[in-house]
Amino acid sequence: MDDDSLRSLLAGGRLSGAQRERVLAGALRRSQRRPWRVVGALALVLPAAAAVAFFVRGGAENGSEAGHLVPKGSPAPLLSARCPGRASGTCRTGDRLIFEVAAAKKPGFFAAYAECGARERIWYFPTASGALPQVATGDGTAVIDQAARIGAEHGVGRCALHLFLLPEPASRASVLAFGQGAADGTKADVVIEVEH
Repeated sequence: MDDDSLRSLLAGGRLSGAQRERVLAGALRRSQRRPWRVVGALALVLPAAAAVAFFVRGGAENGSEAGHLVPKGSPAPLLSARCPGRASGTCRTGDRLIFEVAAAKKPGFFAAYAECGARERIWYFPTASGALPQVATGDGTAVIDQAARIGAEHGVGRCALHLFLLPEPASRASVLAFGQGAADGTKADVVIEVEH
């Protein structure tokens, strides 16, 4: 009979002291090697995840979608829209929709419209009378002094908001032409989900 069998017999089927020490030493060796494997795996996975996040979030023109990473000192203003008190990207019928402009280096005029499903385009600015809110320069975030209301015309579901900061007043036709790249300014597209 070998020593391990004898120790097991004397221990009543349980691990002997020497066997417990060997198991513990083996587990300790494996646990000391594991952090390097985890660190190695993270070193490979994190840069790939960061690149995916950057490119997925980088879909907005000029990097101006709300929450997008923008290099420090970037000259492009950030345009966004949201319904206060709701999760990012969601609104409910009856909510107030506010518009924000951050880091505007030049004064300008704010224009916006929505396309919700197969419905007719919903114009926020220019208004029916052709009025556009003015935006002053500043490093902070300015809230446009006029809000919109999420009404029945928005329906329920996905709405694409098209936001513009233009160097001069423009008609609705000019705003649409700007959306095609025919003028100077900044454009951002924001998607919201409208719920009842």
